[in-house]
Amino acid sequence: MRNFDDAAGGHWQAAVLDGSFGGTLLVFSCSGDGAVRKTAMSAQNMRLAEQDLAGMSESRLRELLAESVPWA
Repeated sequence: MRNFDDAAGGHWQAAVLDGSFGGTLLVFSCSGDGAVRKTAMSAQNMRLAEQDLAGMSESRLRELLAESVPWA
């Protein structure tokens, strides 16, 4: 799990989720308002997805957050 701030100062957490369809998702949750967003990851398994998340810069996390969709 990673903590970061968006451009507007919102506090977010990003975590990897193993999808039931065999893929991995990057899930974002916002502290305070409870917003949850998601985006698909290109990693083939959880281990690789967790490594990708650990190596991401905060600017990359903000980019992925901007590309993400609401959890519905």
